Amino acid sequence: MCIFAEAQKNYEKCVLEKFTNLVRGAEEAKADTLVPGKIGCGAFLNDENEIASLMGRALSECQSIEHVCFVGLSKTDPFVEKVQVAMEKAFR
Repeated sequence: MCIFAEAQKNYEKCVLEKFTNLVRGAEEAKADTLVPGKIGCGAFLNDENEIASLMGRALSECQSIEHVCFVGLSKTDPFVEKVQVAMEKAFR
């Protein structure tokens, strides 16, 4: 396997785990609302499409979170729409 492909695989696994833990922590705290930002898309320059996909996958496993409001973003922001698409794909 190419070293870049291996690094990318580990990157995605680590970010997905981080987002999943964020969701689980909120659920353990009995929260019904989660208010994340575009985590990693600013100073860290992560690809917005990858981050949205991973966030959507993590959110698709929610058991009790009823509302997700991304800080500073409208419901029609492309990032929010990409998260929703990723969530829908995870349910298929």
